[in-house]
Amino acid sequence: MITKELLDIRWKLLVFALISLGTAGFQPFSLVSFSGQLSGTTVQRTSDFQAHIWEHWFYLSNGPLIFLLFAIVLGCGLIATEVSQGTITFLFSRPLSRNRILLTKYAVSAASLLIVAILSSIAILVSSMILGYTLDMIRLLTATFLFWLGSLTPLGCALIFSIIASDTLRALLWSLLTFAVGNVLLLIPRWQPWSLLYYWSSRQSYLQGTFPFAEYIFCFIAALLPLLLALWLFHLKEY
Repeated sequence: MITKELLDIRWKLLVFALISLGTAGFQPFSLVSFSGQLSGTTVQRTSDFQAHIWEHWFYLSNGPLIFLLFAIVLGCGLIATEVSQGTITFLFSRPLSRNRILLTKYAVSAASLLIVAILSSIAILVSSMILGYTLDMIRLLTATFLFWLGSLTPLGCALIFSIIASDTLRALLWSLLTFAVGNVLLLIPRWQPWSLLYYWSSRQSYLQGTFPFAEYIFCFIAALLPLLLALWLFHLKEY
């Protein structure tokens, strides 16, 4: 079943990986292209460079947008595509529980997000080395895994809509609308601590060098709840 899932998402994964790696790898060069060579002491240059990477990849711009969209595109088709193509009956005819079917589909998509997240960070690291800058590996990995964990929430929410709508397009539109409304919270200071992106793009995990326990716990819970709800709905849904 894992092979089937990989074949189903192979083109989505390829397009997403190319966009993500290209965008991530360009970020170190964008600082030099638009701002010229950094000035100041070595420590100051390194600090400014790391701040640039955080702001233009891990913060509310390139990285989160790319992963948010891809997680939604993956999630909204996990069940709805099977229903629209009539293959959901074939899956149920096999000796597999509904939990195993859903969790396998979810795990393949989650693993795909993780692999691309790691490769994107490697692209950033390689580009930085070409320019003569060094990045803290521990901070980069900490931010990368938090980044991936945050992307599981839109994946789970899109999976819920995929089960409810049984139509990929409607599931996609509902998912996009949900996160568009959720992002409005960022414009209201008092509601920012309840926004996923507030924790997803943690400054603490990358720039301050301390482990973001609160952010990891929040993103883990935010990823787990939609998955549990999706499992419950999948058991109730009649096909």
